[in-house]
Amino acid sequence: MIETKEKEVGGSTYSVTQMPAIRALKVQARLLRLIGPSFAAMIASGDDSSIPMAITLLTDKLDEKTFENLVLELTQGVRKDGIELTRSKIDLDFAGNLNELFRVLQFILEVNFADFFQEGGIIAELKKTADQATQLSPDLKKT
Repeated sequence: MIETKEKEVGGSTYSVTQMPAIRALKVQARLLRLIGPSFAAMIASGDDSSIPMAITLLTDKLDEKTFENLVLELTQGVRKDGIELTRSKIDLDFAGNLNELFRVLQFILEVNFADFFQEGGIIAELKKTADQATQLSPDLKKT
């Protein structure tokens, strides 16, 4: 069942409605394809802040147009204080405050892909495997 969740970020209330399953699968596949090896390295790092790190890796590895399109796709249907985020609203509301935009993107990913990161989810299992491999061979983990 599709749910809408709300969260306060930077003094504003954001409403995120979950994507339908097929759209979420497509976005998830796109995210994994775009992140690629950097995502695997992030998992192996053992850092618990995987979602913000994933966003950072995306910004480092993607060209501007691809990243812009991804942000617009992720924010589609998201509301800030009851008003839908459009390209122009994003431009105005987050000018000089990209950190808030990244926090909203984190919330969007949490709402749509939380089970992906929870215990028993794919990411949790990959982290567990990476942690076990690191324990067996500490030189696999770089600091």
